[in-house]
Amino acid sequence: MATATKRATAAQRFWAKVEPRDRDACWLWRGAVSKSRRGAFWLDGRQVPAHRFAYELAEGALPAGMKVVQMCGETLCVRRDHLVARPVEDVDCVLRRGEEEAKA
Repeated sequence: MATATKRATAAQRFWAKVEPRDRDACWLWRGAVSKSRRGAFWLDGRQVPAHRFAYELAEGALPAGMKVVQMCGETLCVRRDHLVARPVEDVDCVLRRGEEEAKA
């Protein structure tokens, strides 16, 4: 009799690609990386930001108009207590300001 093979859940696949560290250190994503150097996770045939998936695993669906920001500044960090939801307008404003400062 053939046994059915269990497929890993999305959460299991996700956590298999995370390198947890000690204390307050970032938990680094070790899977695919996007062009913007952010973690990329395949879910239901589409690519989603790894830090957003980590946030939604812990908190549920992200409300419309919100983005997940890595407060530690590490683009590959998926540690929940380093992630915060912010309004899109606030995040885009900060990103633009950072780009302008980098050009100066």
